[in-house]
Amino acid sequence: MQNGKVRVYFQYTAKEKQPSTKTFFVPQPIVIDGGFNNYVKQNWEQLLKGNIITFNFVSPSKMDYFTMRISKKAEITLENKKATLVHLEIDNMILRWLIQPIKIVYDNQTRRIIKYEGIANLSDRDGKNETVNLFFPAQGP
Repeated sequence: MQNGKVRVYFQYTAKEKQPSTKTFFVPQPIVIDGGFNNYVKQNWEQLLKGNIITFNFVSPSKMDYFTMRISKKAEITLENKKATLVHLEIDNMILRWLIQPIKIVYDNQTRRIIKYEGIANLSDRDGKNETVNLFFPAQGP
């Protein structure tokens, strides 16, 4: 990233000789792919206060960015741990009605992900992103 410009690379299949590449401007704050987890941890206190945190999420597979938001939905207990359920969703109100949020449960003590439910950056043979339901071990992200 340089001067707000991001260069992404993505290769859909191993048959492609070269990955696709694109350079484009993305306004701050910028989160790239799996970096959202660190962004959540950096903004943990704001989330616990009930604030909605917005950021521009770069998706290498889509060769674009989307304004996203993350917010606390509930304090819960999961696997005998006090935890916080957050929703990661697109910021656009109309698109939020059409696209299900990603639901992520964080352990309150370690701030590690316990559970992730929603669309993932894993794709099927047709290139469509998979929907997953993942539980993480104690050493999870």
